[in-house]
Amino acid sequence: MKILCLFACLFALCYQTYGLKKQAVARINARGITGTITFTEVDENTTRIVANLQGLSGNHGWHIHELPIDQTVSPDLQCLSSWAGPHYDPLNARANLNYATDCSTSNPSSCEAGDLAGRLGPLPANGQLDAMDTTGNIDLDGFYSIVGRSVVIHQVGTNVNFECGSIISQQELDGAEVTILQSVLVSPVAGRMYFKQVDGLPGIQIWGKLYHVNDSEPSERHNWHIHRDRPGEDYRVGICGPSFAGPHYDPTNQPAGAANYSQRCTPKTPEGCEIGDLTGKLGAVNVAAIPAPYATDSFFFTDSRLNLTGFQGVVNRSVVVHIAEGGSNRLSCAPLVEAENLTLTAYPIGGQPLAIISQYSRYQNTIISLGSLPSLNVPDDLGSDNPDLTVVAAAIGPNEACLLDEDATAADSTYSPYTPRSGVSTPDGYDLGDLSGAYKDYITSNGYLSVSDLPVFGAETTVSGRTLRYTYGNRRTCVPLLPPTSGANVTTVRASFSGRDVAGNVFFVQDRYDNVETGSTFILVDIYYLDANRQRTSRHNWHVHSLPAVPEQECTGVIGGHYNPFSVSLGTMAADAMNPAVNSNYSKDCTGNYQLRCESGDMTGKHGQLEIATFSDKNRPTFSYVDNNLELGGAYSIAGRSLGLHLPSSEGGALFDCATITPFYTSDDLITVYTPESEYTTRTEFVKKVSGDNIPPNDVLIVGQRVSNGCVMTVMRTLGETQGIANGYANILDNRADTQFTQCDPDVESGGHLPFLAPLLLLIPLLSTLL
Repeated sequence: MKILCLFACLFALCYQTYGLKKQAVARINARGITGTITFTEVDENTTRIVANLQGLSGNHGWHIHELPIDQTVSPDLQCLSSWAGPHYDPLNARANLNYATDCSTSNPSSCEAGDLAGRLGPLPANGQLDAMDTTGNIDLDGFYSIVGRSVVIHQVGTNVNFECGSIISQQELDGAEVTILQSVLVSPVAGRMYFKQVDGLPGIQIWGKLYHVNDSEPSERHNWHIHRDRPGEDYRVGICGPSFAGPHYDPTNQPAGAANYSQRCTPKTPEGCEIGDLTGKLGAVNVAAIPAPYATDSFFFTDSRLNLTGFQGVVNRSVVVHIAEGGSNRLSCAPLVEAENLTLTAYPIGGQPLAIISQYSRYQNTIISLGSLPSLNVPDDLGSDNPDLTVVAAAIGPNEACLLDEDATAADSTYSPYTPRSGVSTPDGYDLGDLSGAYKDYITSNGYLSVSDLPVFGAETTVSGRTLRYTYGNRRTCVPLLPPTSGANVTTVRASFSGRDVAGNVFFVQDRYDNVETGSTFILVDIYYLDANRQRTSRHNWHVHSLPAVPEQECTGVIGGHYNPFSVSLGTMAADAMNPAVNSNYSKDCTGNYQLRCESGDMTGKHGQLEIATFSDKNRPTFSYVDNNLELGGAYSIAGRSLGLHLPSSEGGALFDCATITPFYTSDDLITVYTPESEYTTRTEFVKKVSGDNIPPNDVLIVGQRVSNGCVMTVMRTLGETQGIANGYANILDNRADTQFTQCDPDVESGGHLPFLAPLLLLIPLLSTLL
């Protein structure tokens, strides 16, 4: 014990004496407003606050809010109090009935800790402010730290939240290693908890939101602890007993049952607590009846006595939430594991990728890496137009995104799930997929870019599975942005439709990112009508059902009900005068942002309805999603079950097609075909022609295209139920592909035939142009 105390004291002494600078920054870059708000600790009672902003139109209110900014939420929503939380007010200053008159720049101690406008005055129109807060209420470490929360700027003359940014430590901005753990509870309480540590800094940021999935009323004062052991996969159904999660994690031997423990263990004296006693160190948590709004019953704490990894680390242990009102029975639990870093790669063939896009939790910026390619001497005659790098709306890629066909406007369009804001030069003034336009002033010399508005995790918005298109002069190269689809930890399954009304695939890909814990599931929808005369239809519900499809039989009555392994309640609990917060309604509560409140199989609730067109439609839609409530392996796998498609709502919505979900493998080799653009009609018709009668069209997947000089270069993989079948199809396709089309040379004007990798390496002049 003495050794541990000495270690803690020495650490604190080093932190204070050798000057780990206590500084944090909120970066603003939207609505035409750019710049930073910097917080620097001068001494234990004084914090210097410097605003350096451009683009303000008048005096703006500004506040620190309780929660960090969720990068995956719509730009019009992420700064609202329903997501960023209320003003940060740990001392409950707002309870003062005379708050409006007592809180002022001459009396800042009467203000909420987060009321920067009250303490320091509004942000001036020129965006420049340099002030000292001497109240000791704006801390950059410890229990009351503002680091990890957010700054929100209000519209001029209103209380409407306008622009915002998370408050990030200067060490993190300077490149210090960041570790994020997550604990995802599933049932009967669901929700995500995040634990974040910046290397070299004391204090762990902990935040999250918990909610019932069984129509329970909101509940309060739930004890929560880190327990010693990692539970088995049945934690998803609430099996959390001592034999599964073990006792409280207590390496310092401060047992909660010891005499005077409740007096020794408090938020002000965390050194008297078990390491795993989150209730004692931070306080109890509440569980909401419904998931939305997010800020209701959300929490954010800073734990100064916790390590995520290394000495007394808690990674691969568990978080247990107990019953309400301080009860001891265990209610719900989940393993505490490193958060997944979702990574997409535009990687059509061997060699270096065109781009890598990754995001380490939905609260971190998305990282775009463009500079890993070797240099290339580019001929001068490739065209004078500026290079362009765009994420195209079409999923599965490349669809018709690479063709220079003016008719293929929908497939050819830039990905833009939100309407760009007019008249602003910040990234939100561009289509989300317009990488060249939005980020040309931010790309570093090595092609590295950190952005806050290109989500990989997004429930309602994601660039996953869409097409990355690089244009240089009259050449276009197109490749899909995909997660890893092979490897020991990757599971791939699909629903392959071919026998009733619909053909095509719905792909599911999931990675066990720490060798044990399953990550998010990527979903790619590429289906179409077999009947060329069929009109496009929309508003199709789709679900994973409990049982497999049976060939030659109708789907209704055969494939069972929706897959709901965690017994999520589908009922409705109306609000009443005594409990206005209780208004549980499944159709309202199950959304893309709250997928754990959905049946696992409710794809409509989690991702929305589908649209289906015929194979000859050049603009036929494809879809891409990220799902955090769908297992592809283990006891709760959807493999062997079925995916059911419903008629449009206007036609009654009955099941009309279904397919069993089965594993698939991709061929080791790629097949390249050169086709005159005049002979290329649509992607589906091309695949049918090149595959012939020997290979099912569903088993040929285009993974890259290049178009130039009237020639289309198409790169493909084949699929199969086994690796051997996939490779066998590849051999067949390779032997017959060149015989189906007139041959052409996409590089005829450059004086020779470059290898396929060469056009991808044209990214280097793009970087020099964008700088």
